[in-house]
Amino acid sequence: MKPVKYKGYTILIWVAVVIPRSCSEDIQSMTTLEEFDTLKEAKAFIKEENLSDVADIRYLAAEEIDNDGNVNPACWRKTRKEALDALKKILRHA
Repeated sequence: MKPVKYKGYTILIWVAVVIPRSCSEDIQSMTTLEEFDTLKEAKAFIKEENLSDVADIRYLAAEEIDNDGNVNPACWRKTRKEALDALKKILRHA
């Protein structure tokens, strides 16, 4: 995954394949099956596992906190831009 630089922060963005457990869009109401570096990998997983009718994709954006790739808790959103914007909003107020 290619990092994004923002005001001295390093932001990592990746993709999760999830299955909703209810009609809610809240990430806590979803089961995460796998996480991937790219959307292409996530879509391939969904196709290989025949999950296209039940699985969905969420983007995760998180601040990298050290050189080992450890991150603070991620912002989960439906699009890459939404996830990145949500994290930037948090970092502006940090």
